[in-house]
Parts: sequence; C-alpha cells; structure tokens
Amino acid sequence: MVLIDSEKPVRFIKTKDQYKLNIDIEDGEGNMMSVFNPSVSQSFITIRMASIVRIEEDNKEYYRYTNEYILSNRDTNSFNVLRYDIFLENASKISQGLEDIRIIHAYGKVWFTASLRRQDEFFDSVIGYISEDMNAIEKITYRFSYPNNNIKNLLPLLSEDNKFYVVDIYKLKIYEISEDGLIQKEQNIVNLDDRAKIFGSSNFIQLGNDTYGCLAHVYFLIGVQAYYLHYWIEIKKVKDSWIFHYMSTPFVFETFKIDFPSGIAWTEQRDIEILAGVWNKEVYRYVTSLKEFYV
Repeated sequence: MVLIDSEKPVRFIKTKDQYKLNIDIEDGEGNMMSVFNPSVSQSFITIRMASIVRIEEDNKEYYRYTNEYILSNRDTNSFNVLRYDIFLENASKISQGLEDIRIIHAYGKVWFTASLRRQDEFFDSVIGYISEDMNAIEKITYRFSYPNNNIKNLLPLLSEDNKFYVVDIYKLKIYEISEDGLIQKEQNIVNLDDRAKIFGSSNFIQLGNDTYGCLAHVYFLIGVQAYYLHYWIEIKKVKDSWIFHYMSTPFVFETFKIDFPSGIAWTEQRDIEILAGVWNKEVYRYVTSLKEFYV
C-alpha cells in the first residue's frame, strides 16, 4: 500500500509539447504488436514491442507477452529490430524475453539494463550491450538474481567523469560498472530523511555539479487496476559518497492511468524530453521544463 502525504497534493505537470508516436508493427502471424516503455540515449531510442497471446492451460487463463525491441536512430531516420535469443530457456509463462531495456552510451558501446521474469515469476535484472552494428543484443555481462525478488528496473547513469553506474532506487544502492560490464564497486546511497520506498522508471541525466536526476514512481490499486504517481529524484556524488539529494511532490502527466516514463534526455533548448509507455500499448513523448519538478 502506498500512503500519499496529504500535505503534498498530486499535481499535473505542465508540458510544452506532447504527442503520441504512431508505430504499427505486426508479429509473424499478422497480429498488431503492442509498443511501449521506450528508452533514449543520444540519437538512439529503443521501444519495447510485444505480441500478446491469450493462453488457456490447466483450466486457467492468462496472457503471454513475447518481448522484442525496435532500435531507432533519429539522426538517420532509420530503425531496425534488435536480434536476440537470451535466457528464453528459463523464461516465465507470462513474459518471455527481456523487459524494459534502458540504454546508455558508455565506454564506446551502447549498454543497457533490463529485467527478466523467471520461471518462478520473480525478477532478475541484467546488464549488457548492443552489437557495434546496432542490430543485435551482443552480450549479457552481469545478472542480478535474488530469491523472491519483485523489484525490477535498475536505472543506468553516466557520470560527469564518464563512468557507467547502475542505480537501484528502491534499495538505494549504486553499482559502478567496469568496462567489461561487471560490478566494480557497490555503495549505499545515503538517505538523509525517512523517505518512502520508490520504484525506478527512467534513466538518469546529468544536472551539473555531480548531481543526477531521474523519474521514479509509486503505485496504488483501485480494485485490481494499478495507477502510477511520479516523482523527480536527484542523487548527488559528494567526494566518495552518494547522497539522496531531492524528491519532488507527486505528479501525473495527464490523468491517473498507467503511464510509465522510461526514458529522459535533454533537448537542444535545455528542456526535458520524456518518453513514456501508456497502458502497455502506446508510446508518448512529453517535453517540459526542469523547473516543473521543483515543487
């Protein structure tokens, strides 16, 4: 259960621009695929797409997601489908393949974090990188595996000194990643206040003075339907430590609904570009000012 502080009312973020990205792709059987939960780094965008099949088994009914990814280069106005066949041997019944890739440029490669639902329907998280020709997932370099883990969505961060980090905003841990994609150092993020637990949404962007910002969320249930509230989060590196620096009041973009902002970037005008998945079937782009988050 998520308790919302009555002194911090939910507000709507003012956007300078917003529109839906129209993407129509069919699976191998001619069915339209759902597209959602995009990520962005430099000129590249990845978009999760899934074929969703209704399954009846042992007198039970469920829907199975088979996940693939579009990779688009905005500079060349081109895109392709990333090839991969990783960990499908122990995939869940509900979701096959990697969920919610978030990309980042570091060490001369395009790296990513992603989640993987196991056969027991709990989650692992993985780190890997995309091939040099940008056509395939080249390698998984590290896999976080915990028993009974319901937390996913580790968030990538590129520091001002060009080091690659992965942040677990729920557990308030940060991992420095080596050039070969392994954990080089693990640290706690110092939490100066008794803040509520929050879940990861987007990558981090640089704000200056070794401060980094991302979008995160909590969710609440009305009946069986989950709804999201968003927060702007900042962490800061101070000497050899990391500090939980700032957390905004809760907000939504349009209405209370499932909208999952999974990619953020600076625009040329120094506004914040936000790419979000809506209802697990659409992709939206929002543009807003950074000052909107300081409430």
